[in-house]
Amino acid sequence: MSLQALRAASLRAAGEEAERLLESARERANQTIAEAQRQAADLLEGARAQAHEQARRVATARVAQARREARHSVLAAREAALERLRERAHRATASLRDDPGYALLVKRSAEDARARLRPGPAEVLAAPDGGVIVRGPGRQIDLTLNSQVERCLHDLGARVEVLWT
Repeated sequence: MSLQALRAASLRAAGEEAERLLESARERANQTIAEAQRQAADLLEGARAQAHEQARRVATARVAQARREARHSVLAAREAALERLRERAHRATASLRDDPGYALLVKRSAEDARARLRPGPAEVLAAPDGGVIVRGPGRQIDLTLNSQVERCLHDLGARVEVLWT
């Protein structure tokens, strides 16, 4: 399985997980808002004319708090989904070391890095967690599997937003 296919599968799985998390967060948020609105309505119905303004302020504060809590829940779900995506991508990438084509991948990565470091000698170091680090005079190219996953996730940038829309 290619790195691209692995990445696509990981993103798809993470997207599905993110959607489930977001749906749960939205449901909790709606329940929280609904409860706050019910409490506000109860306060307003029972309030006297003099207490009416205070009850409205309390209700407004509770709805605002519920909205903040709902937003916090959504953001926490997004962060959790992104972290799950990161973990899955790292696991999937680590499994590449068992792939029969891994040696060729490492060889081509090292060759590419050497070419980018020219002119001059380059030292290729095997990374313990997979991939290579290639060092040349005054420069280093980190092609470890972990750093490549992180670069891919970083490069996704705002496109990762599709996980929760």
